[in-house]
Amino acid sequence: IGVSAAGLGTWAARDVNAPGVIVGEKPATESGAWGHAVRWTGGTLLDLGTLGGLHSSAFGIDDAGRVVGHSLLANNTTSRAFLWQGGPMIDLGTLGGVRSQAFDISSSGFVVGIADNDAGAPHAFRYTLAANGSVLLRTDLGELAGGSSIAYAVNEAGEVVGSSDWR
Repeated sequence: IGVSAAGLGTWAARDVNAPGVIVGEKPATESGAWGHAVRWTGGTLLDLGTLGGLHSSAFGIDDAGRVVGHSLLANNTTSRAFLWQGGPMIDLGTLGGVRSQAFDISSSGFVVGIADNDAGAPHAFRYTLAANGSVLLRTDLGELAGGSSIAYAVNEAGEVVGSSDWR
């Protein structure tokens, strides 16, 4: 579903927090190429930037306004999970591989998504954040069978839902 607000154009909303702040992605050009992560509050759409590449997208926001998603790095081929908390995006890293994407964040400081492990397999993760946004703990949630998994949501207690090999 797209959101259209007075003079803001059309963009894809992905999540909303209790105070009513919405995050998602807005095309960087009228052609729709190379979208950027955005945050909408009080009638204003804020471009959150990137981690150096041409594309980013926001997927989750907690009640404090911290935003997670993914962004391309400067090479425009590598996607990384990011945290935005009012300043430049913070690269949240991987499980030892190259790529990652974050899909949800809890107000208690858990971030979940998918990241390559050191063997290159895409695995669900749960990261525990410090107040400054740095990652205190990276947890590989493994997989059921077949080598891949993804985490979509996390609650305040750190409980995660997702899927592994379509289960």
